[in-house]
Amino acid sequence: MVISKYLKKILVLVFIFSFLNTYTSYASIKESIRFKSITIEDGLSQSTVETMSQDSKGYIWIGTSDGLNKYNGYKFKYYKNDKYNKNSLASNYIIDIAEDKDGYIWVATLEGASKINPNTDEIENFFADENNGNLSNKRVCKIINTKDNKIFMATNDGLNIYDEKS
Repeated sequence: MVISKYLKKILVLVFIFSFLNTYTSYASIKESIRFKSITIEDGLSQSTVETMSQDSKGYIWIGTSDGLNKYNGYKFKYYKNDKYNKNSLASNYIIDIAEDKDGYIWVATLEGASKINPNTDEIENFFADENNGNLSNKRVCKIINTKDNKIFMATNDGLNIYDEKS
């Protein structure tokens, strides 16, 4: 009986201290958060943002329904599809963005996938045909980079693994 009263007191104290610690942590986080919205007035190419990602260099990549925006905190660089330019995105409708271990930016679109070299702006596209990427479907829904730098692309017809050699 003496032990149970002692245990109850300890449990009550632990509960009180854990509640106070959580409350103080939340208060300090709340005051350090600053948020600024970015709109088309600031230079964003389109207001419908589908996906966002921050690369290892700190750039913010914003995928919209009308192209890809690279934001350095001050200005934007735009990437779009141009049917007359091979060095353009596979499509303007961006679904997902990922970075691989070599720093390449992978972009999933409605018409295929694009691999961007952010240093040279060179773009390589992958489509759902035998000669241009061999994807199982043109609509790439998700791109995932594994720890061992394998690129997985989920499409409407299955999972694809990028093989750099073939």
